[in-house]
Amino acid sequence: MSASLRRAVLVLGVLGLVSGVAGLIYSAGEPFAGAGTRLGAFMSFNGLGAVVTLALAVLSLVAGVAGRRPLVLAAGVGHLLGALLVVVGLGLGVRLLGGNGSTLSYFLGLGFGLLALGLSAAEEPRWQREHAA
Repeated sequence: MSASLRRAVLVLGVLGLVSGVAGLIYSAGEPFAGAGTRLGAFMSFNGLGAVVTLALAVLSLVAGVAGRRPLVLAAGVGHLLGALLVVVGLGLGVRLLGGNGSTLSYFLGLGFGLLALGLSAAEEPRWQREHAA
């Protein structure tokens, strides 16, 4: 995996980490699997949603540091499963992750972004590899 792809995965992992920490802070006084607390004017998380987001962010960070495509793909699929949970929760009225439509967009964006990075065939150009050696 090229250095630029690894950096992109790390950026998405840091974004997830910030969102998860903010979710934990905002949902501190609420029930762990309750309806969720809004993060400013955007997403909504409960404690469980924040923990899931943090776990996926850590997986993304590990994938970026290690440069392992399977880990990047696993993090992307995990985010897409989070989006699925939000959709099902909104449809059934049981918000397991405490999410709303903005949370759905968040999970979809990170999920498809990580999948795109994990499935990208881009490697460092040969001249760059030779120059670094």
